[in-house]
Order: sequence, then structure tokens, then C-alpha cells
Amino acid sequence: TRDNNGPYHLNNVVTLTAEAILLLAHFIAGPENQLAVVAVLATVGSRSVMEAARPTYSPIFFFGPPGSGKSHLAWAVASAWKACFPREPAVGTTAAEFAQELADALDAQTVDDFRSVYRRASLLVVEDVEQLENKAAAQQELADTMDILVDAGGRVILTSSMGPLELKGLNPRLQG
Repeated sequence: TRDNNGPYHLNNVVTLTAEAILLLAHFIAGPENQLAVVAVLATVGSRSVMEAARPTYSPIFFFGPPGSGKSHLAWAVASAWKACFPREPAVGTTAAEFAQELADALDAQTVDDFRSVYRRASLLVVEDVEQLENKAAAQQELADTMDILVDAGGRVILTSSMGPLELKGLNPRLQG
């Protein structure tokens, strides 16, 4: 669900494990994306994997051209996560929305409220990270948020149409 043009709160994304498995089952894995599939399985392969205090892969950075399955995999992980942990907070957004919400929070002097939404999440999905190029404040905020979540055992998934090292003007902490 979305709160008044805010981030997606993944309360109702998928609540059945079978549906989450179907999302993963419909992903066509080829030789070029085997590592991505391994990362997904290491993240959501079983409840015991998801319950691990320290995730095997976090953050996960999926990149590739449009139509390559980045969003499909990111939301399959989110769906599996919510199926396993329906009460855990999970948030998904685009990088552009993240940056706009931060700018709005700065203008309204509600940065603490903004941070509480993102920094209490057990799972954070941010799509299209390339949209943060040359947006230093949003990059810094996302990097700080990711550090806090990962240090607390949370999962972070980023997607981009370009590889992290191809993203000029991106904070090195977001490049992996």
C-alpha cells in the first residue's frame, strides 16, 4: 500500500508462500544472471536463511538493461519476505521517490519522520538507483539508511539499469 504518494509499505504485497514461489518460478534464469539467482536463494531460500541474524547478501544490487528481470527478482524477494514475516516492516520505493520525499521532509522539517519510515524496515527495496546520480543529499541519506539497516540485520535490495561502477556521480557506498 502507498501512503499519500509516499513509499510502498509492503504489508499486502503477497501473503502466501506459494505466490512468492510462483514469482521466483516464473523468472527465467540464464547463464548471465545465475549469480543473481544464487543471491536471491541465499536471501529467501528458506525460513532459516531469512531468520539469520546476518544476511548472506545485503545489500543486493541487481543491474541490467530494461526487461532483464531486476524488478521481478527484487519483488520476488519482497514477496517471500512478507510471506515469511508478515508483521515485519518492509518498504519499497524508487530512488526518485526517495529523493523527492527527502527533499519534502527537509522543506517541512520532518526529516525524523522520513527516517523513521525507512530506518525501521526489515527489508528495503529501492529501484532505479541511477536516478540518484548527482543528488548528493539523497545518496548520503540512502547510504546512511542502508548502513543502519544492514548493521541491524535488515535486508536491502537495489536495482539499476547500469552497473554500480558505471554510475558516475554516485556515492561509493552505494556502488558496493
